Amino acid sequence: MCVLFVLLSTISFAVEENPKIFKDHAQLIGMNLSGLNFSGTHLNHSELQGSDLRGTDFSRSFLIQSTISNAKLIGANLSGAFMPAVDLRGSDLSYADLRGAYLPLSYMIDSNLTGADLSDADLSESSCERANFLGSRLVKSKLSPTNLTSSNLSMANLSGSYLAASSLDDSDLTKANLTGANLENAFMHRVRLVGAKLINASLSGARMDDSDLSNSYLERADLTSASLNGANLTGANLNGARLLGADLSFAVLKSASLDGTNLLGAKLNWANLDDSILTNCLFTRAELFGANLSNCDLTNSDFARSYLTRANLFRSNLKKTNFESADLTGANLSKTSLGEASLKGANLDDADLSGADLSGANLASMTVNRIVMHRTLLRSAVLNMMFLEDSDLSEADLRNTRFQVVFMNNVNLSGADMSGADLNITGLSGVDLSRANLLGIKYDKITLPFIAASNLEGAKMSADLQKDIEKIRSG
Repeated sequence: MCVLFVLLSTISFAVEENPKIFKDHAQLIGMNLSGLNFSGTHLNHSELQGSDLRGTDFSRSFLIQSTISNAKLIGANLSGAFMPAVDLRGSDLSYADLRGAYLPLSYMIDSNLTGADLSDADLSESSCERANFLGSRLVKSKLSPTNLTSSNLSMANLSGSYLAASSLDDSDLTKANLTGANLENAFMHRVRLVGAKLINASLSGARMDDSDLSNSYLERADLTSASLNGANLTGANLNGARLLGADLSFAVLKSASLDGTNLLGAKLNWANLDDSILTNCLFTRAELFGANLSNCDLTNSDFARSYLTRANLFRSNLKKTNFESADLTGANLSKTSLGEASLKGANLDDADLSGADLSGANLASMTVNRIVMHRTLLRSAVLNMMFLEDSDLSEADLRNTRFQVVFMNNVNLSGADMSGADLNITGLSGVDLSRANLLGIKYDKITLPFIAASNLEGAKMSADLQKDIEKIRSG
């Protein structure tokens, strides 16, 4: 025991006096070298596994392919160290200083780097599976392509870091700061990013299926062609983000904020966006089959040529929204607000717009079958070049609505208020106008015979219209 104490004391004194006596291929296994100064020392291919290196200074040292596994490096200084292919498996580097360290191709599997500073460090192509980076600093670090599978990066600062094509599957990045980070084509399946900051981050092509990004910050992030199938984005902030061609099928975006977000050609099939802000968004050619968009604010968004078959837009605000040539087959648009919206060329077959507000809306160049517009507000709307068949517009508000080249077959307009409506070249076949309010309507010679042939039981009309109808019927 005394001999060992003397030996260790001699080593410590030697290192302090002249650290350069330690050369490459040094055998320092299981030794207590804590607090010593190895700054600038060449210890390439050395063996330090199981050693106590707490507070030891390895700054600017050379540790190429050295083995430092299962060692204690708590608070050690490894700043600027040159240590490619170093083996740090199972070592404790908590609160260590690794700023600017060069560690490509290194092994840090099961290592503890809690609170460590790895800013500007290079861990390219390293193996860091199950490593603990809790609260660590990795600002502007290089981690591409690094294996960080099942690692703990919660509350870590990775702002400006380079993680392109890295593997982060099953990792925890809760409340991590990834502002401006590059995660292009990264593998991030089942990753936990709750409350994480990804502002201005580049995530194009990233695979984030089944990941949890609830309450995360993704403002102005680039998620072009990213895969977020089944991801949880509840309460996430995606304002100004780019999601062109991204796959968000079955994703949950409840109460999310997407103002000015670009979703051109994105896939949101069966996604849940209930109670979200989706204003000024671009959804052109996006796929939203069966998507839940109920109680959303979609003001001034563009859904031109998008696919919304069986989508649920119940009670959503769709003012000034563009649905030109969109497919809304079987969609639920009941109680929505579509004031000044454009539905030119849209497919509304089997859609439900009962109780919706389409005041001033533009419905042009459309063939619609089996639409339900019971008690729908269409005041001052424009129906131009339309064919309406087997549809229900009972008790609809059609005051001052313009019908321009419209044909209706087997349409229920019973109890509808059409006062002040303008019917120009409008054909009616099997149309029920019973109890309808036709006071002050304008009609041409083409339309009048069709009105006269309709069911007008209990309808309100002016004396002039009544006389014109009697002439036609007596004629």
